[in-house]
Amino acid sequence: MILCEFSDKETFLYSLRLKAVFNTVNCFWTNYIWR
Repeated sequence: MILCEFSDKETFLYSLRLKAVFNTVNCFWTNYIWR
């Protein structure tokens, strides 16, 4: 796991939120397509 440096905590939290949303959508579409 690679930890990245962020200038402020908001940018870091936004990045985590964006990553979480992407993973959720990716998981949903994968399950939907291969059901």
